Amino acid sequence: MSESIGFRSKNSASQTKLISQLERQFTTITQLLYTTSVPGALLDRQVLPYIADDIIFKDPWQEGGNKQLYRIRMKGFHNMFHFTFDTFQLNVKLNDDGITGRCIVDGIMNLQQFSWIYTYPLRSIFVYEFRLINSQNIDEPQFEIFRHEEMWSFADMIDGIPGVGWLYKNLFRRGFGYFFVGLSAISCVVHDRPIRDIKHQLASFDIGFIDKSLSGACGHTDTCAKNLKILNKTNGMSPSFTQRKQFYEVYRNDSEMNQVNIFMCFHPVGMCELFMPFNRTMIIIASTRYELGRHEKEEWENLNNNLHIIASNPRNIIAGNNLYDAEYIRYFTGIKAIVLRSLCGYTRATYSRRKQKPFLIAPIRTEIFRTLFKSNLTNSLERLKISINVKYLREVYKHYSYRLLVQHPAIIYVPYQVSTMSLFEQYRMNIPLFFPSLDLLTEWHYNYRVVGERTWSGTLGQFKNSSAISGVLSSDIPDPNNEFDRNAIRYWLQFADFYQWPHIIHFNSIDDLAVKLINTNLAEVSQNMKIYNANLTKTLQNQWREIFERIK
Repeated sequence: MSESIGFRSKNSASQTKLISQLERQFTTITQLLYTTSVPGALLDRQVLPYIADDIIFKDPWQEGGNKQLYRIRMKGFHNMFHFTFDTFQLNVKLNDDGITGRCIVDGIMNLQQFSWIYTYPLRSIFVYEFRLINSQNIDEPQFEIFRHEEMWSFADMIDGIPGVGWLYKNLFRRGFGYFFVGLSAISCVVHDRPIRDIKHQLASFDIGFIDKSLSGACGHTDTCAKNLKILNKTNGMSPSFTQRKQFYEVYRNDSEMNQVNIFMCFHPVGMCELFMPFNRTMIIIASTRYELGRHEKEEWENLNNNLHIIASNPRNIIAGNNLYDAEYIRYFTGIKAIVLRSLCGYTRATYSRRKQKPFLIAPIRTEIFRTLFKSNLTNSLERLKISINVKYLREVYKHYSYRLLVQHPAIIYVPYQVSTMSLFEQYRMNIPLFFPSLDLLTEWHYNYRVVGERTWSGTLGQFKNSSAISGVLSSDIPDPNNEFDRNAIRYWLQFADFYQWPHIIHFNSIDDLAVKLINTNLAEVSQNMKIYNANLTKTLQNQWREIFERIK
C-alpha cells in the first residue's frame, strides 16, 4: 500500500479546488468503468493506477478480492455486456483525518446489447472509498481506491434477458465475478413524476412554474435544466455549504429568480436548504424518506434543524404525499407534517377490462420471493381448481402505456415500497388492486425483506436495526428503520398507502388470494374507486386553495 499524505489545509479555496479536481477524476474513472465499449488497454492505463493493491470489492452477492481479481472482473464485465452510463449526481467528501474520503455516484446504466429484445435503464449507485497519496499537487491529486461497493437490484433485469440470466448466474458470475455497480430503484435524484403531478393538480390555479430539472427523465418532459449556475447533475442532490452559498450569491439578484414567490421541493426534500436564504415561501412534499442525500448523522441532524426553521414560518408547508412519510418526518423532527396526496390524474385512462387479458403481478424486487410467490400461487390455483391466467407484468410488457394497463382485470402486489407514483397512477385509473394483509406482509418482510426499499439501508441491501439518529417521539413508538423487529415493521407498515386507501382488496394467504381473484366483483370495486377518486380530486383542490389563501 502506498504511503498516505493527508490534506489539512485551512484554506477553503484550496480545499474546494481539491474536491473539484477529485470529482473530475472520479467522473472520468466512472465513465471508463461503466462504458463497456472502452477497450481493456485503456482501462489498464487510466483506471488501474488508481486501484489499491488491497482493494475490496463488494456487491449484494459477494465481497472480497484484490487488485488482480478486480482487474479480471473489470475486463469480464466489459467483455460480456454493452452498457453506457448517465451520471445524475457525483459527490466527493473528505473525512476528518484529511487522508481518506468517499465518492458517491448516482446514475443510470443503460443496457444496449440486447435492445432488440430487452432494454432496461438500471438505476445505480457507486461508492468509492479512497485514500490520498499526495494532495500537495491540487491540480492533479494522487489517490488510490481501497474499497468499491455496488448496491443494486440487477437480478430482475438480467433474469429477463433470454439465455443471459442463466449464463450470468451459473457461469460468468461464479467463475469470474463481475464489475458492475447499481441500485434497485432507489429513486434517489429529482423525481419527475411528483413534479408532473403537482403541475397537473394546480393547472386550474393561476400559477406558473419554472422547472429546471436535474432528473434523468427530464428529456421526456422537456424540462432539463439549461444554463443553470452552480448546480448540476453531479452536485445537485448534496451541494456543499460552499456551493449553497455560491448559489445564493449568483441568484439573489437574478431577474428570473426574483419572479419566484414559492419554492417547492419534493425528491429530495433537502434541496430546499438551497432556497432558505431567499426568504420566500417554501412548500416541501416528501415523496420518499426525507433524509435522501443527507444520510450521514451530521447531515441528517442539520437537515432537521433547517426543517424546524422552515416550519417555524406559518407561510411554509411541510408535508408528505403519503401518510408514511408524514409520520416518518414527525418521528425524527416532531414536526406535524400534513398529507398532500399525489393525484396523478394526468393518465387520462380508466378501467376498461378486456377478455383474455391476464391478471398482472407487479414487480417483486426480492428475487427468491418472486419465484416462490408465483410457484405457490400457481399451486393454489391448481389445487383449488381455479382457472385464471396470471402473469408478471414484465412477462407481458417490456414497455407499457396506461391504456394497456386498464385492460387487465387487476394487479397483484407484493410491494417493495410503501408508496410509489405507479400505485397512485393505477389507483386513479380505477384498476382493482390486491395486496397482502398487514399481518401477512409483516411476516413476508421479516422473513424475506420483500418491502426492501422501505428504508434507505434496505434499498442499499444493508438492513439495519436502528437509524443513524434518534427519534424525538415517545419511546413507545419503534424505530422505523429497525428491520429486525416484527413489531417495528408492523407498526410502520400500517401507514403504507395500501393500508390507508379504501377499496383495496387484501388477502391473508396465497389460497385466500386465489379465491378472491375469482370471487371478487372487480367491476364493483373499480366503480367504488372511481367515486372515491372523484371525491378526492375535489378534496385536494380545496386543500390547495386553502394553502394558497394562507400564504398570500
